[in-house]
Amino acid sequence: MGKKILIITVDALRYDCVSYNPDRPMLERSGVSSMVNTPAIDEIAYNSSVFTNCFSTNTYTTAAHASLFTGLYPPNHGLRPFFYKKLSDNCITLAEILRKNGFKTIFSGDFPELFEPFGLTRGFSRRFVRDDKGLLEMLSDSKDSDVFCFMHLFDVHEPYLYCECPPSENYNGDYYEFLKNTALSHNIALTETEPHKAFNALKKAVSPTGSVFLVPYIKGVNKFDGGRFKYLYDNLKEIGFFDKDSIYAVLSDHGEGRVSLENQDIFNHAGALFDEVIRIPLIFNSPGLKKNKYEGLASIADIFPTILNALKIGFPRAELDGIDLSENREFCYSELFYIKQYGDKSIELSGDSSNRPKAENLTDNFEYLLNQRAVRTNNKKYIFKHIDLNGIKEDYLAGKKTGDEEYVKWLYRSLLLRFADEEGLNSKLSRLKAKETTRLGLYNEFISSEERNNIKNYYYDLSGDPLEKKPVNFDMNFKEALNYEKYLGNLERNATVTGNIYTGGKAEKEFLDSKAGFSMEIIKEAFNRFGKDAGVGFTGGKDSTVLLYLVKKAFGGKIPFRVINIDTSADFKEIREFIDKIKILWDFDLIVRQNTEKLRIIKIAENKEECCLNLKTEPLKKLIAELKLNALLTGVRRDEDAARANETYFSARNDPGHFRVHPLLHFSEKDVWDLIKSENIPYCGLYNEGYRSLDCKPCTEKTEKGEGERSGRSKEKEALMERLRDLGYF
Repeated sequence: MGKKILIITVDALRYDCVSYNPDRPMLERSGVSSMVNTPAIDEIAYNSSVFTNCFSTNTYTTAAHASLFTGLYPPNHGLRPFFYKKLSDNCITLAEILRKNGFKTIFSGDFPELFEPFGLTRGFSRRFVRDDKGLLEMLSDSKDSDVFCFMHLFDVHEPYLYCECPPSENYNGDYYEFLKNTALSHNIALTETEPHKAFNALKKAVSPTGSVFLVPYIKGVNKFDGGRFKYLYDNLKEIGFFDKDSIYAVLSDHGEGRVSLENQDIFNHAGALFDEVIRIPLIFNSPGLKKNKYEGLASIADIFPTILNALKIGFPRAELDGIDLSENREFCYSELFYIKQYGDKSIELSGDSSNRPKAENLTDNFEYLLNQRAVRTNNKKYIFKHIDLNGIKEDYLAGKKTGDEEYVKWLYRSLLLRFADEEGLNSKLSRLKAKETTRLGLYNEFISSEERNNIKNYYYDLSGDPLEKKPVNFDMNFKEALNYEKYLGNLERNATVTGNIYTGGKAEKEFLDSKAGFSMEIIKEAFNRFGKDAGVGFTGGKDSTVLLYLVKKAFGGKIPFRVINIDTSADFKEIREFIDKIKILWDFDLIVRQNTEKLRIIKIAENKEECCLNLKTEPLKKLIAELKLNALLTGVRRDEDAARANETYFSARNDPGHFRVHPLLHFSEKDVWDLIKSENIPYCGLYNEGYRSLDCKPCTEKTEKGEGERSGRSKEKEALMERLRDLGYF
């Protein structure tokens, strides 16, 4: 039997509505705690590990699943609002990694509209939509294969008691009874017949409070557990997905409950970051994880690295926000974005698909704002509101927002945390037009306004206030805020995938583009001269990564050259993991060579010349000869080293005969980093730790402040650079 990996997300399932978890202060307050009854879920929990303090990154589906699939917090995966943003192209998903490692990757969902338009189905080779029977048949036929199956179930989500894929006839009969009885008790005439639209009409007529909807919600959870979920669980057990040696997770993306600071009775999700909604159930099993009840903090982002670790698949840990579930987590991060409606239409998941935004219509031409950032520790929750972070940070005064209207709207969103009202917007635009004020003047008005000053950062002391009723305001200079740098400051610095934003002006961008354009002309010329008889060297360093990116860009996303790497066995672990990530992310085959014979007798770094010659230069020359390469593209730059200052773009070499091609020769170190930030090119996380130039681990140290780019390299080896290059080194 093949390896089995299963992730089931039950959309909107509260952490306290599974009966294996007795911690239910919110339900006890409402007197409904004893209603919870989930024996099927409990059976899985009993045979697995349970995490009773797991937190989602969002109160809505799309961004939370992006964190599940990538191991990243939203500032790093890029899918931050509910709709209209896509997963960054520089993120790699769990399905992509597992597919590259030989797994069949299967997506099953009730609403693919919540996944496909945003890049969340990347890496899945098969798709099932509201087809449990077809999915189970396919899984049964794949018993002997390695399979990763993801299932997204919508039963617990509103409209409560309704199932998108009923396992039996008249399964949804109680839902229509609920609609009829609730309408009668509130003296409402329901004319809608489509189940989602009927529920939406009911919510508009009846205040969506817990007093009305909490009981039917719990009944819906119980019904799901004993109905569709039990049906799926029983069948999946027979196929082997819940065997002790399989890897599986049962969780939710968010809960359902309190979403408003002002009105504590509103019952929903996609609102403020209260525990009722961001705290989620998590049941997890893998052979290496001790079956236990874990009460420490866990994040939905932790599932990604835990699965890869269990499979012994390397990934650059420094680039992840998630950690292995077996490790101690200090805090969890969540955030809330608000968006305006899509044109004149609201987002509806209903039988009428005409109201659903299509993937080709998703653009950045809409308004959104980051309303809250939450840091959840064991006993406190900090709500940070007006702190600008990488990811949306822009220069208020440099005119990046070119139009006055867009600029003023942006001031409202980023400084007052709300969308502009028509009267205020028109007044400020009129004053700008009449030159009664300037952008700087408006900025100062917003910053010093009473409304801005009334926006408070606050925290909850959960040890004495578990229901989050008593927010404690604090100023950013207050001692409680010292943790800001520790928590959110680190989040910003670790945003190595998408968090870095190029801040150069228009002229600088045009200059950078011209440099990159010239590099791509060199790359295309190399292809015209040598075709597929050329290779490109990829070391995992910043320069060779930028080179490979430009090759890919020059050829419409494809890499027409053979990509080669020499493994000395002395690389940083983070470099090897980064190389493995990029190989999957950019979809190319990597040819790796080692001088295994010399590795048996050479002591790494004892004699620098002997070590480099035997572990780098000789295997590189043998590989060039073996592949019959007529050219090798490298990331060499003139400003790096005196030995490279006189290089040419096309340089003839002997032993074996070939050309070295240097498309980045005219780049400076600053140009490399500007291009990385401008185009969100991924790079190895070691550069964030103080390294500026990476070699083998024994020959590389962090760069001291004020020192040159290669000052962290071995001084002995740097002195030999010219000789090493004569012998065939890069």
